[in-house]
Amino acid sequence: MSVLIVAALKSEVKILLKTWGITHEEAVEKHAVKYHCSDDIQILRTGVGLAKTARVLNHFQNKRPQRILHIGVCGALTSHFQVGDVVRASAYVNEAGATVTPLSWPISRGSYWGKETVFLSVTEAVRSHAVRQHLSQKTGAGVTDMESFAVAKFCEHHNLPLLSLRIVSDLADETAIPTFMREFRSQAAALQRKILENWVELNGR
Repeated sequence: MSVLIVAALKSEVKILLKTWGITHEEAVEKHAVKYHCSDDIQILRTGVGLAKTARVLNHFQNKRPQRILHIGVCGALTSHFQVGDVVRASAYVNEAGATVTPLSWPISRGSYWGKETVFLSVTEAVRSHAVRQHLSQKTGAGVTDMESFAVAKFCEHHNLPLLSLRIVSDLADETAIPTFMREFRSQAAALQRKILENWVELNGR
């Protein structure tokens, strides 16, 4: 079954690319690249942001994979999550309150891929405790990112199973920028290693 792994930045897939190799790559648009690793695995780097991600995914309207794994880092909106926690999306919302619930990519019973929570996608990074608290209370989301809603909307529209896994890189408060700068690469790497260690089980093989 063909899998498209989607991430915003190359650091979020760098270890996967090094491990699986690249047979060839193609530029989709500026800062967006599709890497072909095998007949069954392709990796798409979209660039940052909801609009950018949606635009890049539109290039694949007629050549869609059978399912999508979306990975990356995120900011925690509640004290339930700390830096280094792996989280799995149960639903996807945006700042306007719209919700999408695409088909789920089933994972093995008993396997642990972090706590389930609602993913909130924003247009600008959350960098204050007051905004963090407001968004959490308004949407019920546990974490925030800048792309997941666009990926989920694409999957819902095309009836594609989606699994979204993220790892917390900051607390979406006044410390967000320095914490993100310090933690981004190491946390992105940790999530990729977890995926590789459990790929056979995760991919149903």
